[in-house]
Amino acid sequence: MIAEQLRNPNELDISLRMEFGPFETVHKWKRMSECYEFVGARRSKHTAVAYKDAIYVFGGDNGKSMLNDLIRFDIKEKSWTKTGCLGTSPAPRYHHSAVVHRSSMFVFGGYTGDILANSNLTNKNDLFEYKFPNAQWVQWKFTGQEPVPRSAHGAAVYDDKLWIFAGYDGNARLNDMWTVNLLQWERVEQKGECPPTCCNFPVAVARGRMYVFSGQSGAKITNALFQFDFETHTWSRVCTEHLLRCAGPAPARRYGHIMLAHGRHLYVFGGAADNTLPGDLHCFDLDTQIWSVIHPSPESQVPSGRLFHAGAVVGDAMYVFGGTVDNNVRSGELFRFQLSNYPRCTLHDDFGRILKSQQFCDVVLLVGKEETPVLAHQAMLAARSQYLRAKIKEAREESQKKRVSEDATTETVNSQSGRPQLIIKLPEATPEAFRMILDYIYTDRIDPTEKDENPACPATVLLVMEVLRLALKLNIPRLRGLCSRYLRANLCYSNVLAALHAAHHANLACIKEHCLSCLYDLKEYDCGFKMNELSVKYLLYANDQVILSPSACGLLEIINKMNDSVKERGMKVGKGRPRKFYAEHIGGILKKGPNFNYPKPTSLHEKIDGWQWGKRDMISVVSVHPSEK
Repeated sequence: MIAEQLRNPNELDISLRMEFGPFETVHKWKRMSECYEFVGARRSKHTAVAYKDAIYVFGGDNGKSMLNDLIRFDIKEKSWTKTGCLGTSPAPRYHHSAVVHRSSMFVFGGYTGDILANSNLTNKNDLFEYKFPNAQWVQWKFTGQEPVPRSAHGAAVYDDKLWIFAGYDGNARLNDMWTVNLLQWERVEQKGECPPTCCNFPVAVARGRMYVFSGQSGAKITNALFQFDFETHTWSRVCTEHLLRCAGPAPARRYGHIMLAHGRHLYVFGGAADNTLPGDLHCFDLDTQIWSVIHPSPESQVPSGRLFHAGAVVGDAMYVFGGTVDNNVRSGELFRFQLSNYPRCTLHDDFGRILKSQQFCDVVLLVGKEETPVLAHQAMLAARSQYLRAKIKEAREESQKKRVSEDATTETVNSQSGRPQLIIKLPEATPEAFRMILDYIYTDRIDPTEKDENPACPATVLLVMEVLRLALKLNIPRLRGLCSRYLRANLCYSNVLAALHAAHHANLACIKEHCLSCLYDLKEYDCGFKMNELSVKYLLYANDQVILSPSACGLLEIINKMNDSVKERGMKVGKGRPRKFYAEHIGGILKKGPNFNYPKPTSLHEKIDGWQWGKRDMISVVSVHPSEK
């Protein structure tokens, strides 16, 4: 029977799979039994932890009062129960933290008091232990220095220690860190790029690091992902902007969300993102450093967007309970999401190793004017680039003609030396940029910062522009889009002049326009740099021709230079001349610049030497760093 079904895999009996246990559809949301009021109130700002085959929910608020009950959801029985407790429970609270260590749950801090009466409202720094085996609460007492009372903080367990980070003390957001070996508190001296002061953020522990994503930081709120190394006490931002690969953007900045670790992934769900409650589920792959949105499987019962909910992972499933939904309504719903636990796909890594090893290569590309040889595989090139596919066909036809005419000298030499037989010349490419193109063809990603960690380094930006030019030439549209996105993200005052000049000569109109737009923005927002620390150069655009001044000059000199340029072309000065690009900011930049002698116009629309200042003038003033003089 089994042999017959193997011959007809489409008719495989479902019972054969079910013998191994219950299988859940991957990436499927399922609504579980709701927690009824007689067991526990609907709530938000609570905590949820997993212990064995159960989810334990503690505290929060129901919209009227704070809670300190402990309720339990049995995964196997799929039912809610109240948990009996010995000892003195923590005072009702919300925005506290709860973590599991061995056979206990530890609850730290939070906000307590009477919400309705608006009395006795205060933050706490107390620590309670709930012992699961005997259902007993125990309050820990400490001597010596302790963290300030706080709420909306982050907590994690690592190396038999409890770690507390950031939060809100009632007056200000914090970004200090404390650890306790459950005997004595110790303040952690943090190093590296520490996240800003924040609260209402989640933390997750994976691979010896603690991860923090977004949260409430006032004007400093971002969607950056930070990691903390427990061994070195060092923070670093997980930076992926420098990588060119087809990956989704990071989730929008938010607060009141959850982040849970499972396998090699971090999962982010919910929260408030700029006055919206997104219901999508984001995933960060720790191996590939890629963010992605997980699309739920068909027939999923997807939870609505919410904030101040809680979540926990049991086995290969994530459970999400409660939270505040639309119209400030508390939820008592419990949802289950089936996580995937597949091994990571190594396809791109394997292709990259083949390229690096140069095994089985069957084509030599002679790159640049000096014909630098680069080895590759015909099949990969043909599959990824229409231009290279046509070149391969052309080279094969030429090789066939040589065989017919028995004039295969080049082919014989290559065969005797063991080199590939097919030769393709690419004189219009540069070796460094083309090697990056090959990296993308094989691995679907490139890292232009391999030699310089700064993604905005002028040399790196120019290299990416060359890759963009080649991507257009070789007809690789996805790489073209990635390069454009990289350049838009990394253009700044230190590289925009070089980028603008290169974009003009490479005829990259879209990048040239963006450079000029960037210049306008630099003037508008000042970007934190001082004009007196910079030299000023200018570029004149007349009929798409660039005139680059080797030194700084005044406004009248610019006008006169431009008048001369236009007159040389037989054009009339003044009215009727072509107007291009963004020059509205010239007067403002020159007013700040050093060593200028010019009449100050009362308005950007004042006529000077017959020229009308306008929004689309032909002049652009470019600021560059002194190192680029």
